[in-house]
Amino acid sequence: MIRSLMIAFSVATTIVIGGAFVNASPIPQKKVKCLAGMCWRNLDMKKIEEQGCPAPMIIINNILREMNGYLAADKFLNLTPEQKKELRMLRHRCHRKIIKGKSLLNLLSINLLDNMATDKFELSEVEDLVSQLRKACSQLVFGVIQDAIDARMILTPEQRKKARDFVGPTQ
Repeated sequence: MIRSLMIAFSVATTIVIGGAFVNASPIPQKKVKCLAGMCWRNLDMKKIEEQGCPAPMIIINNILREMNGYLAADKFLNLTPEQKKELRMLRHRCHRKIIKGKSLLNLLSINLLDNMATDKFELSEVEDLVSQLRKACSQLVFGVIQDAIDARMILTPEQRKKARDFVGPTQ
């Protein structure tokens, strides 16, 4: 009984502390052009510390800023009308994926907390819900990463090189 309570407390603590990203709002950023996936270089680290564990949102925000950066730099990159259309459609698809993914994470978190609020919760159910949370988070992050790859593939090799050169070398 004590072991079960300790495990349940550990799981709940992990969800509460580690699950802060579920409701995380975008981290305020300086307004700078962001291309080629290097947006993270300008993050305000103090804001990140204040918001708990924002790792998935850092990835997601970085990718959205990259897509927005390509569209904002359309003249610099010499994007064709078709490329702009494809990037806009991809960005819209990515937004929908993020909304659905975050909603699922929120619902799973509520289910987990509801389950644990009962006097006689089943540890196996808690483990199943935690597993579902992990899977949903992984699918969301991986799906958004795939969208970033797709966005880069819309650009020509020359445009990708121009974007990378604009950003400068990685550290």
